[in-house]
Amino acid sequence: MEEPRKQVVRSDKSVSIIERIPAIRSSPRRPTPIPISGALRNLIVLAIVAVLVLILWAVPVVLVVALGGFSVAMVLSFPVRLFSRVMPRSLAMRRDR
Repeated sequence: MEEPRKQVVRSDKSVSIIERIPAIRSSPRRPTPIPISGALRNLIVLAIVAVLVLILWAVPVVLVVALGGFSVAMVLSFPVRLFSRVMPRSLAMRRDR
């Protein structure tokens, strides 16, 4: 097992050594679950859907612009993938400044 690393902390003229957690943990941490009721979850989903519908109703061109941008990005990603096989990816995506 790996020995814990030590960190020196300097505050004004005093020096102290603080023990730190080992760099490698034996098991990965899991996120802490936040329990919510099914009704609250459904209310949040309904509110998000309602806001999206309201935005699309107020500004219908948003959907056209979003779909158009997605389509252009997909079409342009294929040449970059092909070029990245024969040259470094940074050169495949390079723009003149």
